[in-house]
Amino acid sequence: MDLKSLPLTIWPAIFSPGCFVYFAPLGSGVEAVGVPPGVKFRHRFCGPPRTKGAECPNCRKPLLHFLTIDTTDAVPETPFQLPHFIPLLFCWTCNVAHCDGDLLFHIEGANPPEPCQGSHPLLAGIRTPGHPDGCGPFYYRLMGDDGIVLLQYGLGGVASDFPYPAYPSVFPESGAWLLPLTDVAQQIISRLNRGEREIINYGALDISPYGELDQVHHQIGGEPFLVQENFEDSLACPVCRETMPFLANIGDACLDPAGLIGYDAVQVIYHFCAQCRVVGAYQLCD
Repeated sequence: MDLKSLPLTIWPAIFSPGCFVYFAPLGSGVEAVGVPPGVKFRHRFCGPPRTKGAECPNCRKPLLHFLTIDTTDAVPETPFQLPHFIPLLFCWTCNVAHCDGDLLFHIEGANPPEPCQGSHPLLAGIRTPGHPDGCGPFYYRLMGDDGIVLLQYGLGGVASDFPYPAYPSVFPESGAWLLPLTDVAQQIISRLNRGEREIINYGALDISPYGELDQVHHQIGGEPFLVQENFEDSLACPVCRETMPFLANIGDACLDPAGLIGYDAVQVIYHFCAQCRVVGAYQLCD
């Protein structure tokens, strides 16, 4: 198998190469958590959001903070001009980032909230993952390095027991560092995403130091493993209408044994428009 014969990425990516994101308790010793010597925790994983405006409009609580990316980290390269920090935010306990039937979506500046369908001028011509009528996903815009404005979100659907009972509003904070993917590891992930599992040697799916490549990992840049094979939908910026490059992928692992989602075949995918400083997020499940 010629692993280098396949083009890398379904989407353009903000960072290259792709990097898996690893985390460890803040203040822990390097030897205790297996962090390579000299690694600095440039990124912040979980903990409360430190971003102005990061409040769920449905649940009336802070949005869930998965990861803040420090774009000055020299490990991955990028051709884009980026803000210093990019926070990855979400909410599982309401419809903020979900499309379920006839939902109202609030467009910033529209008062009262407007129905958001494919004919809405903000979404005209935009193809959004899994929702050809234009519903979803969740968009917010970065305002400086310490604030956001919500551009689009679903209304209602507040629940206290989703995705699992007694779901926390914040997860234990930890430092995070990046491990770049080799060309071989990235090509295996790309083959898996295209349904070509049968041509990959089973033993090649578990590569040191990455672990099993046919599982959802936290990742920035490159092409992430996707729980839906042959997924080709793209995401467009609601401001400039241009395709948003892939930014990051979040899986289930965290310092809480219950997990971020409680299920390892769900992922939250983030895209980013560097020109408009807009983040778009949506979920995929198998």
